[in-house]
Amino acid sequence: MTATLPSPDIYWYIGPPDGPMPWVPGGSRPFDPDHALRLAGELDRIGFHGALIGTGAEDTWVLAARVVAATRRLRFLIATYPMLISPILAAKMAQSFEHAAPGRLALNIVNGTSDVALSLGSKLSHQARYELTDEWLPLFRQAVAGEPYSADGRHLSAQGRIPRLVGPDVPLPELWMAGSSPLALDIAARHIDRYLSWGEPPGPLGDKLAPLIANAAALGRRPGLGVRLNVILRDSDEAAWDAADALLRSVPREVLQRNAAAKAASDSVGMGRMATLYAGRGIDAARELEIEPGLWLGLGLLQFAGNSAAIVGGPETVRRVIDRYRAQGISTFILSGLPLLDEARRFGESVLPGLLSSERT
Repeated sequence: MTATLPSPDIYWYIGPPDGPMPWVPGGSRPFDPDHALRLAGELDRIGFHGALIGTGAEDTWVLAARVVAATRRLRFLIATYPMLISPILAAKMAQSFEHAAPGRLALNIVNGTSDVALSLGSKLSHQARYELTDEWLPLFRQAVAGEPYSADGRHLSAQGRIPRLVGPDVPLPELWMAGSSPLALDIAARHIDRYLSWGEPPGPLGDKLAPLIANAAALGRRPGLGVRLNVILRDSDEAAWDAADALLRSVPREVLQRNAAAKAASDSVGMGRMATLYAGRGIDAARELEIEPGLWLGLGLLQFAGNSAAIVGGPETVRRVIDRYRAQGISTFILSGLPLLDEARRFGESVLPGLLSSERT
């Protein structure tokens, strides 16, 4: 007897970069307050479950607070760096946000690479960042729940209690996190409500998730599983691949090669796993970077970013790729496409309704 899979949770992305080709001069769309409000309101109207407020030039908490007024039901996943903020202060911020959007907040716990950490003012090593996060997460949970907290760890010391500002019927904010190192997977098994991964192919991703699922089950836990992907959706597969080719041609070959080398040199285990997928592949045509039907690595070479993989195709192809991930236990999809508003509307019209009404066996 086969199990029935419920319809997935589909999130979109709010934040820069935006525009048709934000990595080239003239290809970026300024992310001003009016545009942010319009995007959030449209995601809410279309029917997306939520939106990831991404890291970048904008502060994630300020951006989320700005756009929540344009929505009624959209959930907000706010990127948060434990190395930069006290768990007690983060709990206070979360409770304040819940006054505006009860039950619609989750924190995306970001540990980042050492280069990113240093650019933000932290000298902590990869291991130290995860050790701090291991102390941070239980303190945040206790504080945001209004419970007494007391800790004297290697990285964090705190004692006290802050009152819970919303009623007991409001669920506590969920904690989400990515990371492919053994430390990250161990923390996720013990603390995280939803574990996120970059867009590795479904089969290898399922293999990576198996130990996490087993370790969490041994602790009586069952975290949700999610994946972060881009979408290049057009009326047909041919038109979508034409669009992917246009994106690839927008960047000089030497820039593509430099970005590939930078990924390989990163201390991020997850980025390293993605970098191995480029080995032996050409970069002269979009199809050379198709790692399996409908799944493309090209976007990761256009700008140095971790979110490398994109689903490319017409509506039916996009649904088939999503179903392959669902077969590996993925129930949450955080998607984006360029420009953000245009691609969200295309996805909302031709793919999202079928996903929200679908169950798979």
